[in-house]
Amino acid sequence: MTASTLLLGACLLAQIPTPGLTRKTGALPSAEVPDGLGVNIHFTDPQPGEMERWAEAGYHWVRTDLTWAAVEREKGKFDFSAYDRLVDAVKGAGGRILFILDYGNDLYDGGKAPASDEAKTAFLEFAAQAGRHFAGKQVMWEIWNEPNLAQFWKPAPDPTAYAKLAVATARTLRASDPDATVIGPGTSGFPWEYLEQLFRWGLLNEVDAVSVHPYRESAPETVVDDYGRLRALIARYSTIDRRQLPLISSEWGYSTANGRLTEDEQASYLVRQWLVNLSQGIYLSVFYDWKDDGADPAETEHRFGTVRQDLTPKPSFEAAKKLISALNGYSFRHRLFAAADDPTWRLLFQKGDANDYLLVSWQPDSAGKRSTDLPKIESVGSDHPNYKDLRTLAMIRIAPGAIAEIGDQPDHVPLQVITPTGAPIKIIATIRQGTPNPRFQFDGPSAGALGLPLAPVATRAPHRYFLVKWAEGEAETEFSTLVDLWRADPLELAAVPDATGVRVSVKSPARKGFKGLLQVMTRQPPAVVGLQPVVIGDGDEQFTTRLARPAALLDYYLLDEKKQPVTSSVTVQAHPLAGFPTAPGVKTGWSSVLSVDNKAEQTVPVAAVALDPTAPSVAGLDFSYQFEKGWRYVSLVPNGSLAVPAAAEAASLWVLGDLKGDLLRTRLRDATGQVFQIDLPAPPANEWTPIRIPLNQAALGTHWGGDNDGVIHKPLTWEALLVIDSASRETPHGGHLLITAPFYLLTP
Repeated sequence: MTASTLLLGACLLAQIPTPGLTRKTGALPSAEVPDGLGVNIHFTDPQPGEMERWAEAGYHWVRTDLTWAAVEREKGKFDFSAYDRLVDAVKGAGGRILFILDYGNDLYDGGKAPASDEAKTAFLEFAAQAGRHFAGKQVMWEIWNEPNLAQFWKPAPDPTAYAKLAVATARTLRASDPDATVIGPGTSGFPWEYLEQLFRWGLLNEVDAVSVHPYRESAPETVVDDYGRLRALIARYSTIDRRQLPLISSEWGYSTANGRLTEDEQASYLVRQWLVNLSQGIYLSVFYDWKDDGADPAETEHRFGTVRQDLTPKPSFEAAKKLISALNGYSFRHRLFAAADDPTWRLLFQKGDANDYLLVSWQPDSAGKRSTDLPKIESVGSDHPNYKDLRTLAMIRIAPGAIAEIGDQPDHVPLQVITPTGAPIKIIATIRQGTPNPRFQFDGPSAGALGLPLAPVATRAPHRYFLVKWAEGEAETEFSTLVDLWRADPLELAAVPDATGVRVSVKSPARKGFKGLLQVMTRQPPAVVGLQPVVIGDGDEQFTTRLARPAALLDYYLLDEKKQPVTSSVTVQAHPLAGFPTAPGVKTGWSSVLSVDNKAEQTVPVAAVALDPTAPSVAGLDFSYQFEKGWRYVSLVPNGSLAVPAAAEAASLWVLGDLKGDLLRTRLRDATGQVFQIDLPAPPANEWTPIRIPLNQAALGTHWGGDNDGVIHKPLTWEALLVIDSASRETPHGGHLLITAPFYLLTP
């Protein structure tokens, strides 16, 4: 089945699976398993028996580089013979290829990303030759691989340069093959500022789908909010007919090197990754990697595979094979909830439009402990206690994944009711989004689109959702389904302590105007202690004010002109973090430590520097670094034990600088010696930015050492703030951060 686009109203566009439509050659895969499941490979000529092993798992896709330098070894001469052999091998095994047009060519610009007119023209000719050569062979095209990293877009990431090249490449491919399917940008992770710049340059008008690589240290289920935010960002910068561009997970894996995950944990994460993607309407999911790339168990790149170098299956291979076999021919219908706070993942699948259903369920990781359990796959026959309920739910088709809201609130969510026999049937929805809960009746089968009404909401909070109960007749189903909404034009309220008070900001990323009020309240007893107008003009991005730093707990609210809340509230009670300077030139209790291949090589005391008057404090730490070739990271560490107060639920600090694409993380150690490592957002270059560091159980990231159980054993102590070399391990580079005004945010 494919998706037919349905437009309801002026501002809501959604895709609903429609059976029976024929896709053009080379188009995006359908929702049916395993039409969109596959793995990355790194070869053009498989080993003896390799494609047979690949086909044994049931994979449908391989993704691999179609490397410019390997095809054009002499200027103007193109040799695709090695890739022809690969296309034949994959097709013979029943699969399809996603080719990545990528990387520099030493014949042009010294092998860097195309920058000169000659190099850009040559790359477009390479794309044109590839498009013509593989036309009609069901190849899909991705423009570059992870261009937001310097190791792939040399010498440094440049969103403007990539966007211009990608737009021209997409047009070139379609001129060479009108049926070409083109995706991009294939970013590493979700680099929001980088993506936003690409979308501003018009990339969304040229691609058939937006591809990302959702790598993370955490469990697959944590990707859901990232997909929602990405859909909202697409809606912000796309035309109304392209707001529901498909998303693709074109590379995402988990390495078992250095004990990061066990092989059983990797197996569980692989199948959960695919299932979560299906539940979010991500119909092409490529796992990294097909095969281990080497024999070193300590090398991260050598331990991503689902099989070993000799093609011996690993647990992840067997788990993928089992899932594909069980779900073959089935399509995702709904994620089911027993209650709003239900942690269990339950996914309903149906084979075509027949009364043939599967219920797939699992428990996500808990308290920092990774699960090795594989999802339970349960056949739902007429004798199943939930058969009637699940049959009712399977008749209702809502586009999976988040819906983007923009401008005026949409008043309907599009849906279809499809009955197995085609006979009319009454379906009733009860929407759990307030009191009283409204009920609506739909008569099926539907010849066109129906609308599930939404209650008017004035909020511009980034995210909201509601649950829907269904009934065939009057008896409600046991389970609810979820409607997930992300605003493309949200308001973001933040209150962050600095040296002299609290900076409160209201940000409008879409630059849509707002008039309202900032209300500050005490909690015990509840009383308004401040009320201030907030005005953001159309085209402006932010309102900022500075208030006195509270000694007691205060709640901050953003209200509209009718004094109704429009975002979630923010709570602040601040407590200074010890050891940071309050005056320039003084010694601090912190040092900078450079580590090479996990061994500390250089330690330098960090002195306080003076900051300009616009900074959040008069003094801060200058955390600069220089990386040579190889794997390196630099740490800002306290000179001695620095305990975290028991009441602290988070810490905040202000940073300014440029990390050149490197990763920012922090580490804390508990009483047993267990280390928790937390990924932090990369600050935008050269703009004072607050960063919040979670210190509660639910938010702490990966862990090792000590009890190694993922449970915090207080007290926590600071281990380090780290910058990890991820931009380029081949090219020397440096960066810096100015850090100031760190505070603990205390639990109410």
